[in-house]
Amino acid sequence: MLLGRGLVLIHEPLFRAGIDPEFRELVRHPAVLPGVSFGDSREILSEGGAMTVNWGVLWWLVLVLAFAVTALAETFLPFRSLPTSTARRWFANTVLIVASNVALICVYRFSGISLAFTMRGQSHGVLNRVALPYWAKFAIGFAALDLVAYVSHRLQHAIGPMWRMHQVHHSETDLDLTTGFRFHPLETLFAEGLALAGVALLGTPPAAVGFSGLAIIVLDFFEHGNFRIPDRADGILRRLIITPSMHRFHHSDAVAEQNANFGTVFSFWDRMFGTYRAGHPAGSVRYGLADLTDGSETNAARLLLLPFRRASGATLASGPSLDHPGLQTAKTLRTKESAQ
Repeated sequence: MLLGRGLVLIHEPLFRAGIDPEFRELVRHPAVLPGVSFGDSREILSEGGAMTVNWGVLWWLVLVLAFAVTALAETFLPFRSLPTSTARRWFANTVLIVASNVALICVYRFSGISLAFTMRGQSHGVLNRVALPYWAKFAIGFAALDLVAYVSHRLQHAIGPMWRMHQVHHSETDLDLTTGFRFHPLETLFAEGLALAGVALLGTPPAAVGFSGLAIIVLDFFEHGNFRIPDRADGILRRLIITPSMHRFHHSDAVAEQNANFGTVFSFWDRMFGTYRAGHPAGSVRYGLADLTDGSETNAARLLLLPFRRASGATLASGPSLDHPGLQTAKTLRTKESAQ
């Protein structure tokens, strides 16, 4: 989910103490979007320091290229016709991501990258205390961050108040590349906190944190994009990563189907934990929330208030409705499938 679950790892902090002696000024500028690294941030990609990356420049290059490629694919290879207004949809989703960024800047004063530098400088975190080749630490850290994103996503479906926030994302009835912007600020704060805890406990290499964020940029555009890819290519890709058809299944308005395909980058977490589902035949599913049929026409103000309302008009204090996805598990879905 672009700039939401996971990409917050590389949003730029407003300040940072100079922990790493190789980089006296890691960060000089605040972020404008969660997931953005605009400062003069550079990360050594090997223990020998043979290569450096300016994360600010790289973030923008990847973002612009991924957005442009996905937009072109949506234009010339559309998966389906979207009846709602593109301008209205894009504006509402952009307002949400800006609001999420403001919340991140106000609450968190450091990013995943700066935290990773701090943990490495103080030899905190598991990977900073074990003797492993750098490539192994990078691979473990990268995979672990994706596992944290998987767990975060499942929690958002399993716990009532978290689902209240996450349903803003699921309210989209016409999926496109900007659906990855569509997150409530409170959900973004939760995702940031869990991701930062993972970085701190594991001692994830800064480069793994940065490249995890970049991978999510590309995959979230890819997963939500309204474009068609050949079935054969989808079958090959889904062996490793989440594909559009896999993620569309997750965005179904059927409650049980929303409890499947939680992955962000890698598909093997869903396979490992029993939440993998193949997907629907083309054009055979409705997206969004069953009780919000005009989700993609909903303005940003209504979306920001959505977690505090119920279809009956009750507030969050009344608790979640009995049919919210968090109260049905993947086991329920498997039971239904076996009974058919």
